[in-house]
Amino acid sequence: MSEQFAVDLFLPLLESRLNEVNDGIAKLSRCLKETPLGRLRIIKHVNVYQYYLIEKKGDLVGRYIPRDEDEVVRRIVQRDYDEKALKELKRQQKWISMFLEGYKRDCLDDVYDNLHAGRKIYATPFRMLDDAFVAKFLAEKYVGKPFPENMPVLLTSKGERVRSKSELLIADSLAKMNVPYCYEKPLRLKGMGRVYPDFRCLNVRTRKEFIWEHFGMMDNPEYATKAVKKEIVYEENGFCHDVNLIITKETRESPLDAKRVVEKIKRFLL
Repeated sequence: MSEQFAVDLFLPLLESRLNEVNDGIAKLSRCLKETPLGRLRIIKHVNVYQYYLIEKKGDLVGRYIPRDEDEVVRRIVQRDYDEKALKELKRQQKWISMFLEGYKRDCLDDVYDNLHAGRKIYATPFRMLDDAFVAKFLAEKYVGKPFPENMPVLLTSKGERVRSKSELLIADSLAKMNVPYCYEKPLRLKGMGRVYPDFRCLNVRTRKEFIWEHFGMMDNPEYATKAVKKEIVYEENGFCHDVNLIITKETRESPLDAKRVVEKIKRFLL
């Protein structure tokens, strides 16, 4: 059985949908504060709809609404629709909220963590614990891309050497936000051979690996052409932008800033 539960991948979508539903409920509730009274009786006569406004209890016929008063019809029809839409949104709100409140991703981890220490020795967790999963991700040894002798030495907060200030910013942001990563861990791509992605990052919550490439000289035509080609090859190998591939770019006039890096991390890696 896969160590990654597919439902975890949809939690952000459910949370986003719940926000949309809540906004819709608030909007419709405001619209329904000022609505006309009465209900419509609609009949079809010679392929033309006729509308009658019923305002009094017991009235079965109602007052005929001429065409020059069709705004009354529009408002009542819209009110009736809004009431039904509001009812449906509240139903969705109820069930999505119940699921999000009742579903706990780490419940299986808690079952193991709460075992007596003597039992843990013999129990095999149904799902690998996060710490063990991260350790496994980071444990694989590899040889990164060598640095030219004349390149300045830039060290991250973890003491790793990187090639640019932008990579330094990304690495330190990942470390600060507790995102496991490997710097320039090699990867073989069909059509390009061995490549050294800037970062291979792990979303611990979804247990999904992301490639993060930063293209830092996009105002250089030759560099930009190679960057586009590399992105295409990634896609041909199953690494798609904003799915499992994170791409950041910069030019001299538009350098990479910390805010954009943090936004990427929050969106894809937390």
